[in-house]
Amino acid sequence: MGGWWGVDLDGTLAEYRHGQMVQHGSGFIGKPVPAMLKRVMTWLDEGKEVRIMTARAAIPEEVESIKAWCRKHIGRELPVTDRKDFSMIELWDDRAVGVKMNEGYPTSAKPADWVKDEAYIYKPPLCAVDFDKNGNAFVTVVKEPLTPDEPKL
Repeated sequence: MGGWWGVDLDGTLAEYRHGQMVQHGSGFIGKPVPAMLKRVMTWLDEGKEVRIMTARAAIPEEVESIKAWCRKHIGRELPVTDRKDFSMIELWDDRAVGVKMNEGYPTSAKPADWVKDEAYIYKPPLCAVDFDKNGNAFVTVVKEPLTPDEPKL
């Protein structure tokens, strides 16, 4: 079929709670997230290649735990990686922000919601994300319109 779909493990395909590795030990993986598990099973039934893409793949013992988790909950092992390549079609990840290709805008915002190139506005509530001269991001909650044509809250 060509190409593969990447799925993050912790917080996307499997439930994740901060501190779970300390509490349960390395190798612990949470219960499946039902909606994501169903999506992965559908992709596999359609003949799509699905890979688990997780930072845990850098640790060989974790890879074995992930493969065992897949056998238990998916019925087969899936390839496990911590790298994307040019064949990756999509990445499903709880921490990723989709960005409109070649434009830099998040796919969750409409161009009209953007104020200027280096800051954007999401509504409601009205807040701006901007960057200081060192490249550090900060959020400002705006109570008044940023421009005369911006609606008041």
